[in-house]
Amino acid sequence: MRRLRFTPNKKLLTWGGVLGIFLVHLFQITPAIADLSESMRGFAWGGTFSDDSAYQGIGWVSLNNLSDGTGIDYGVQVPSRDGAVSGQAWSEHYGWISFEGADLSGCTPALAPAARSGSAITGGARILSIRDEGGNAGGFDGCISLSGAGYGLTVNGSASPYTLSGHAWSSDLGWIDFAGAQVILDSIATMSVVGCAIPIGSATCNAILTWEIRDAANPNVFNSSLNVGYSMQAVGNNVVQAMGYGNHTLEARNGGTVLQSTNVNIVCEGVGQWNAASGRCYDPRPNFNQPLVTISNLGTFDPSTATYSYADIYFSTANNGGSATPVDATYTVEVTGYSTQSGAIASGLAPIPAGFNRTVRIPGPISLGSAPVKVSIDTPIASNGSVNEVTEGEADNTNTTTLTIPPPDPGLTLTVDRERVRNNESTVLRWAVTTSYPGLTCQVNGPGVNLNPAPLSGNRATQPIFAKSEYVFSCVEGITNTKWSKTVYVETTGTIEEI
Repeated sequence: MRRLRFTPNKKLLTWGGVLGIFLVHLFQITPAIADLSESMRGFAWGGTFSDDSAYQGIGWVSLNNLSDGTGIDYGVQVPSRDGAVSGQAWSEHYGWISFEGADLSGCTPALAPAARSGSAITGGARILSIRDEGGNAGGFDGCISLSGAGYGLTVNGSASPYTLSGHAWSSDLGWIDFAGAQVILDSIATMSVVGCAIPIGSATCNAILTWEIRDAANPNVFNSSLNVGYSMQAVGNNVVQAMGYGNHTLEARNGGTVLQSTNVNIVCEGVGQWNAASGRCYDPRPNFNQPLVTISNLGTFDPSTATYSYADIYFSTANNGGSATPVDATYTVEVTGYSTQSGAIASGLAPIPAGFNRTVRIPGPISLGSAPVKVSIDTPIASNGSVNEVTEGEADNTNTTTLTIPPPDPGLTLTVDRERVRNNESTVLRWAVTTSYPGLTCQVNGPGVNLNPAPLSGNRATQPIFAKSEYVFSCVEGITNTKWSKTVYVETTGTIEEI
């Protein structure tokens, strides 16, 4: 190992030469990182005094002006994670020691720029006063190796302040011990958020948060817009967080100190809008609900053909969406086997309770029985109609149903010649229908009477009656199975016997 030994008669770097180097570098070289927050603190030490009082080694090295109390801002910056080590230290005997990679040019063997990798500090540093002497340095280059076979610098601990241990090696000046140094890091944080959109009908959606808070005594993630804390973990990766509508300021903090903040604006999905009263997103567009369909009226009935002259189909719908209809919508009423009627629903139909109803006349002849009816509002679905409705709003715009065209009441009559008879007497039943039409069948039933089928009108004497008796005249329409009936009762009186 070559060492610099300072004696009064030494041609290279005498004490006067050392003092000259000291003054030159103290007043002519400005530290490169004067505006950074240098993290390395304390002192490194290397060397001893020999028996003849000549100094051997580098002596005390101040790693930060906060350590030696000078007014010049300098120091060595060790990052909180893997990355470059930079800045300058100060040697009491040799002046500035640079940890900048650019100052290592010419070192033999070559040294990589100083860097932190995990807990290790690798690469090199350089004593600038020796480098700058060039040929006057007597072959010394001022290069310092921070790591090598069997030696190196280590950052110890899990949180700031970290301690340093280990030695660096100067081929000029020997070992340099960093055991008296520390790395004091400010709390830092990184945070990102992937926003989301609230589905219609919902109050929140799931945002994704990722953060890392380093060197903080009380790490936490905080929503300052809501005054709500989300986590007290130092690290979070793709954490799902339900968030409501609006702008949110998210903060990565140390206690109450904000280290980093980011904003995210949560909106409603698609065309959705926020309803503050309900606390949910809603679709503001109109929406026709499924129409209700009935038969409201039938025309004149033709008994000869069992048909009506027309049928009035009544339907109603309402706009249960969030806004009025901006343009006219159409409607179509189709009765299978009969005509199709269409029309328009005027624009401006407001949300419920406002609604629309219409009676559409289907001309006859209209037969008795089933009538498949299809009422469509603002269709076809393929073109989304004329009104832009809520999501899937066209799906409920059609009602396909089967209505029944009922037969008219044939007007049944049923009478008896006498409603009260003596024991063992009979009476005569008389029946008739007022309106006769095809498909109508009737019967008469009672004690001693069983006509099935029975003529649509007629009479029949009963058998002798001994007790109160019920007689029924009933008819059924064969297509719809609609039934009608009339009932009469015949009572008996007692007989008086002489004794």
